[in-house]
Amino acid sequence: MGRRNQWYGFSGAPTTTFFSANYGYRANYSYKGWHGFSAYVEEDKVSAFTNKSAYLGYAYHTRIFTGVNLGFGLMAGIRTFGLSNATANSIDPAFQFTKEVVRAYPDFYPGFRLYSKKMFFDVSVRQLYKDRMRQGDKRIGTNDAKLQPHYYMTYGRKIHSGYNNFMFVPSVHIQSSLLTLPQVDFNCMVYYHKRIGVGANYRVNNSFSGILQVNV
Repeated sequence: MGRRNQWYGFSGAPTTTFFSANYGYRANYSYKGWHGFSAYVEEDKVSAFTNKSAYLGYAYHTRIFTGVNLGFGLMAGIRTFGLSNATANSIDPAFQFTKEVVRAYPDFYPGFRLYSKKMFFDVSVRQLYKDRMRQGDKRIGTNDAKLQPHYYMTYGRKIHSGYNNFMFVPSVHIQSSLLTLPQVDFNCMVYYHKRIGVGANYRVNNSFSGILQVNV
């Protein structure tokens, strides 16, 4: 679970709250195939706008040849779009018909992962369902105003060192809607005994962040 506050100190600043859980199942230690189940809930607020989403996911993993596995998955759920007049002029007629949920629509994201003990390669798509934005009986924007799919690709390597006491995991992450220039992230994690991890992320021309991870 987590929470992110942006533009801290500004009124109506963006906040994101999320919770995720996952569980893997392999029957009798079978290497022919195993299953993954997951759930994800998120709330994203920006001033008067609130987006909420909830998903359930399933993935199937199989060994394609010795040491290399392939997993396919799908997350399916529902998203809602809400508009509040709490931060606007209460007598503005544009905000007189607002409600907590203006629009609810389905959402799907498929993906696959190719991975081994030394590498991983992921591709996924978010907002695959191209919902046309509406508010009541009115469309928001032009007749072509609709949510665009976002495409994600990640590639990383695992490098062991010091009698396997340390593991370095450099990776690159690219995401794009295919309508704008792609957003690129460079990441690096360093693990000690696979228990404690320290890492850094740099999003090109945007931001940087750090992470501390403890595996229990």
